Amino acid sequence: MPINRRSRTNIDDLQWRYLNGGGDFRSPEVSALRDDADIIITNPPFSLFREFPDWIQQGGKQFSIIGNENASAYKMA
Repeated sequence: MPINRRSRTNIDDLQWRYLNGGGDFRSPEVSALRDDADIIITNPPFSLFREFPDWIQQGGKQFSIIGNENASAYKMA
């Protein structure tokens, strides 16, 4: 529900907070955010692309990954 209790959310309704760590998706802080999310949409770091889908699946989440066409050949476990 929006902060202002209106039916529409606007920019004033958003709450921001910065990460305490470096933002690595494998950190406990970011893993907790993953666990709290309904769906994950992201552009993961290319160098860690093989690790990333496995990390998402560990959280049991639906996801959409934006990446290079070559990434579509990666087979997830």
